[in-house]
Amino acid sequence: MGSLFRFAYCCTCGTRHRQKPETCCGGENFKYSVWYVRYFAMGHSREEKIGPSRELAMRVLRLRETEVAEGRFRLQKENKALLNDFALGDYWKLYASKQKSAADFLGRLTKHIIPEFGEYYLHSITPYQIEKWLNKLDESLSVASVNRCLTKLKSLYRKANEWGITDNNPTLEIKKRKEHNEILRFLSIEEYHRLVEAADSEYLKAALALGVATMLRRENLFGLKWEHCDLENRTITVPGVLTKSGESLILPIIEPVYQVLNSLPRSISGYVIVNLRTGTRYKQGMRVGFEKAKELAGIDPAFRWHDLRHTGASWLAQEGVDLLTIKELLGHKDISSTQRYAHLSPEHRRKQAEKIAARFESTADIQRMRSK
Repeated sequence: MGSLFRFAYCCTCGTRHRQKPETCCGGENFKYSVWYVRYFAMGHSREEKIGPSRELAMRVLRLRETEVAEGRFRLQKENKALLNDFALGDYWKLYASKQKSAADFLGRLTKHIIPEFGEYYLHSITPYQIEKWLNKLDESLSVASVNRCLTKLKSLYRKANEWGITDNNPTLEIKKRKEHNEILRFLSIEEYHRLVEAADSEYLKAALALGVATMLRRENLFGLKWEHCDLENRTITVPGVLTKSGESLILPIIEPVYQVLNSLPRSISGYVIVNLRTGTRYKQGMRVGFEKAKELAGIDPAFRWHDLRHTGASWLAQEGVDLLTIKELLGHKDISSTQRYAHLSPEHRRKQAEKIAARFESTADIQRMRSK
């Protein structure tokens, strides 16, 4: 039979005890370590450091005892790397910091992953422990945010496996939460014009128009430079290093976009939309002005900047533009992401389906049915 234990540190003399002694330096001031498990396998007594949860330690102990009994136990060839050291060390320096979403990586690591798992060894974390963490995140974060946190943890373990840091990957068995993306917010034509009129600056008016007409993501819109805009050939080219898909996105400059771009002055920074106070790009979009304009225009407070992109795509679908074209304009890799707009063009689909009606009209069966 195995057992659980933890160390007791005397805060007076610093001595470490397996159990809390009756007295040590004449005091009772002790600090306890995390839980360990001890079990017998392959002819030796073995110990593993688990963490602060006694419940988790008990589960690990039962798992090890089952593995030993069924002959599935194998020695852990681990270098006992703490998740905190690996995450902010090699993982960040060699991989995460070089990604386009480096800021997102760092934010989720420091706010959610490291506070939960930082003091655990990579090889000791279990799927059960991760599920409990995700359930805790469910209480304060959206489903999408929880999935992003899980994605970052999966990425961390994938790299740890590739680099031989650990053979363990408890994230393989963990599935993402189902995201309910069926809610599609977009502006009517009247709402759009109200929003533009409520904008408190020409740059915000221009940004709103470009957000709908180009359907660029906010990061790409506010990161758009004049060098990406070819007004002569009327195209916008967003390099692949800046897009979510990693592929270059080439968009046509339609007349409203052409007029907006021609109305904007060229800034020294090279960005199309610039902060007049700093002369540089907006790091978080024009959030304050956007929220104020929404309030003045009576737009749903839940409407996000990203929904301007949905507005442009929705208007295209309502005009009967096919989904494949909308997919290309949005820069989607998979048309499944574009399918949400399909229900917005029922009249267009009806007209297309009616094209085979004449074939039925010409059949003898239909003629006979009419004659009866």
